Amino acid sequence: MSAEATIFAIVLAGAMAVFVLFPFMARRTPAEEISPVYRLATPHQRQILEALSAEKARTVRAIRDLDFDYDVGKLDTATYRTQRVYLIQVYMAIVQRLDDIEAEIHTHLERIEAEIAAFRHVES
Repeated sequence: MSAEATIFAIVLAGAMAVFVLFPFMARRTPAEEISPVYRLATPHQRQILEALSAEKARTVRAIRDLDFDYDVGKLDTATYRTQRVYLIQVYMAIVQRLDDIEAEIHTHLERIEAEIAAFRHVES
């Protein structure tokens, strides 16, 4: 094997390793993906965001499973509709709670910024 072929093979193997390993190195938690204010939240709020994010994912999986069971013929139409409406209501309640927590975080940050601005105004 020539020197050029060896160098090319090493570079190609390195590029493939980076391509394969990159998703594992750049991991984010589900809450960070859902909420852009995750890093600004208090530890208690982060815990709630993570729990709600996990519950949201479970609800989406439950809806998909329900749809699959109905498509396969395991469920009758009345049961399917009742359960689907219930799961969608649960999903909407989770999304609403996530929105409420984000609004709470924003309100808290705005209050802190207002207090800092008032403090700076008093100082000058």
